[in-house]
Amino acid sequence: MLKWVQWFIVKKRYYTVVRDGELKGVALVRFVDDEAGCRKDYTDTGGKICFVDATVAEGEGVMKELYTKMFNDLGHQCETMAWVRPKHNDKTVCVPMGQARRRLIKG
Repeated sequence: MLKWVQWFIVKKRYYTVVRDGELKGVALVRFVDDEAGCRKDYTDTGGKICFVDATVAEGEGVMKELYTKMFNDLGHQCETMAWVRPKHNDKTVCVPMGQARRRLIKG
């Protein structure tokens, strides 16, 4: 798993939330051209789909802060955001950035 995480760091495809000097949240993303690219590890074509490979957050508001950072940074360069829903048979969800923003940044 370390090599996988290092890949995101080297490619600068991560977002973090640090509070009081402690890491509280991490998001790992890739940019791909189509839904098939979402299913291929180590694939980043610089495409218009932002695929969220993983997010981890601890604490109130941390996930919202992670997604806010992501949207502020890449909202203008991506058309679509995608992620996999493990509790729904690993279905890939692809939604326009505006819809993703409303869906993921609540409250």
